[in-house]
Amino acid sequence: MTTPEAALTSYTDALAAVLVEAGSLGTEMVAAVAAPGRVLAEDIIAPFDLPRFDNTSVDGYAIHAADVELANRDGFADLALGMTVPAGDVLRGRELTTGVAARVFTGSPLPAGTAAIVMQENVEPHGEALRISAGLTLGQCIRRQGEEFRSGDIVARGAQPLTPPLCALAATMGLAQIQVARAPRVGLLLTGSELVAPGQPLGDAQIYESNGPGLAAALKLAGIASLDVRSVPDTLEPTVAALSELLEANDVVITSGGVSVGTYDAVKEALQQLGVARRIWRVAIKPGKPFFFGVRHRAGHKTAVFGLPGNPLSALVTFSVFVFPYLRAVQGITAPVQTFSATLNITIKKPAGRLEFVSVTLSNDASGWRATPLGQRASHMLGGFSQAHALAIFPAGLERLEGGQCIECRRLPWT
Repeated sequence: MTTPEAALTSYTDALAAVLVEAGSLGTEMVAAVAAPGRVLAEDIIAPFDLPRFDNTSVDGYAIHAADVELANRDGFADLALGMTVPAGDVLRGRELTTGVAARVFTGSPLPAGTAAIVMQENVEPHGEALRISAGLTLGQCIRRQGEEFRSGDIVARGAQPLTPPLCALAATMGLAQIQVARAPRVGLLLTGSELVAPGQPLGDAQIYESNGPGLAAALKLAGIASLDVRSVPDTLEPTVAALSELLEANDVVITSGGVSVGTYDAVKEALQQLGVARRIWRVAIKPGKPFFFGVRHRAGHKTAVFGLPGNPLSALVTFSVFVFPYLRAVQGITAPVQTFSATLNITIKKPAGRLEFVSVTLSNDASGWRATPLGQRASHMLGGFSQAHALAIFPAGLERLEGGQCIECRRLPWT
């Protein structure tokens, strides 16, 4: 017997039940080049000033303050070339004096007495001298020591995803390795007797398996490096065997298909046999109603289990709204996924009773964000979702939203 809509778990209650289980898995060191997508576990503190020393931001000539004043007063100044300072050069106490310029290159340290840098394009040869013109400003084109960070400053706060710029910033601090939250080991079980791996020939009534590639790609973007993938037909014995191994080896197990009410849906029974305590089954959302969440504790090891629907759109939507927030939370990002308001470009309708996540593209004008719902909203269709920027949240109690009304949206994890 099916459960009436009123008895289904609400989206907010289901998400709360998922997140309450999201405890820290500890930390680990990873190479900076492997850190993008991981979560910074602690603040990065500047070990020195940045820049470490005064240097030039352009190729040109370093000049003394008296020569800046002279050029601005008389319209020009003729200077002798006293030294050349390549980037990386050791100055060893060399000092700039009045009437003498130093040839410098982007990043070159500056001799004492430097008051400004004149770009090489603005310097004219004049006999044996260099002529500079008026319009100079003290300090121009000089990167001052410590202007970005002082020693002891917090360079980056912990509990944020490491982006390429953050990894580069860590490298400027001399960090070859970065302390990150330990990412969960994830096992992925793909179920379906009708499924064939892409690249293989199709038989009668067979279809290509798409949830594996889609979920693996989503997990990679969520910072998951360790992924153990298995495939089984819709029968109990191989499902139990594969799940038993995945539960032992991983912190999170995700299944695709097999959690609905069909005769051949073996995943729920297999999980029950293996001691997984069910927290959630069947949520009042569309797509994704058959979503399952449970936890197994054994020998000091906890495994969270997410049973995603087999339909491709449902699988990726439930990953976005339940699995992704859990993966963030166990790595220390506990702030809710931010939502924002957008104006609907067209009218949309649905039956009352379940909240619906509607795939939308976003645009921006003077009034703010605008959301255009995509077609192909059925749970087996990926065409519209593949173009989406966000999910619009169509409230459960409403059947119709008119074009021009505001709707709450959340960005997809991969956009």
